[in-house]
Amino acid sequence: MKTEELSALLLNQPALRHEMALDMQAGLPQFLLRQGELCVRFMPHKMRWEGNMLCFGAPRYEIELVWPFRHLALFRSLTWWAPPGEEPVCRMPREALPEARRAMAAYQASADALLDARSSRGSVSPDQVEACRLAFDQCVAACHLGAVYGGMAWS
Repeated sequence: MKTEELSALLLNQPALRHEMALDMQAGLPQFLLRQGELCVRFMPHKMRWEGNMLCFGAPRYEIELVWPFRHLALFRSLTWWAPPGEEPVCRMPREALPEARRAMAAYQASADALLDARSSRGSVSPDQVEACRLAFDQCVAACHLGAVYGGMAWS
């Protein structure tokens, strides 16, 4: 399985489909090790165009799946205490999209390599997960999405 298929997998989970709005984007998958198991974390958020700007809403949920078993390990609302505002937390001009696509493609290649390693060997090393985390950080920085993903704890 490739990273682009992870979003569809996530959004098709019956428990999540019932809870999340239809217009939510899964967001970039993030990988971490928990008790030796590879987990995939998502921070679903809204995205919309306003004129020439692609606007990103604040993450609304934190979701983790144990990989490759697809066991839902965590589903937490990040807005339980107050409904999120509709004001975007960051904006990307249309002209920045080619650079953002290149950064996301580089991250997807790193994430795909991690998933391939898990599939072929049955496990991944902490160094492989750390390399993927660094690629994720580079992607977030290149796309100026720190307001969406910047608060993530990697533990």
